[in-house]
Amino acid sequence: MPIKYKMEVPKMSNTTVLTGLGVSPGIGIGKSIILKRENIIIPKAKACDVSKEKYRFLEALESVKNETKSMIANSKNSFNKTKIDILNAYLMIIDDKKISSEIIHLIEEKQLNAESAVNNGFNIIIKNFELIESEYIKERAFDLLDIRDRLLRKLMNIKIKNISNLNKDTIIITKDFTLSDSLQLDFSSVNGIVSQIGGKNSHASIIARSLEIPSIFNVKNAL
Repeated sequence: MPIKYKMEVPKMSNTTVLTGLGVSPGIGIGKSIILKRENIIIPKAKACDVSKEKYRFLEALESVKNETKSMIANSKNSFNKTKIDILNAYLMIIDDKKISSEIIHLIEEKQLNAESAVNNGFNIIIKNFELIESEYIKERAFDLLDIRDRLLRKLMNIKIKNISNLNKDTIIITKDFTLSDSLQLDFSSVNGIVSQIGGKNSHASIIARSLEIPSIFNVKNAL
């Protein structure tokens, strides 16, 4: 049975107690920051030029792939085996021909623009993952969501918020703490992570555990 942990959030003279799923044990004390992402609004336009939309998708995919390979190379320099193993698994999802074929099919047959095809294609696959009974497989859906959003940001030129230079003793509060978030961080400045969604088998929580960062996920009303 999942262990529930309490989080006390000071509010003026009162104290708010929230509960969630402890994914990495410990006590974290520090100043909190709220990590919010810009909402991604998908431009639902038909593809005027199918070849151009396919090229845009494949270019964004290659860019995300190269960034991930660079992360793997940097992790090898720091000898973090857990992070390397997770990134290699993450790269396998990016490289999955079934996913890219589904998106190209939507561009060619449905004449969707690259953004709509990426969004619709990933959502179909994510729903299938969520139907699987295995909790481990279900939580791979978080990786798919993360990859989908990285591709959409590339296609729409949305800048990613830099969270690499946080103040010391920071507690991160966010709706969903993703693998991409965890790879940006200098964890020496982080004393704890609170995420509104997520589970014990997500890759982000595995990295938090490997670095012994106290973390609570699935905290309702965290924001």
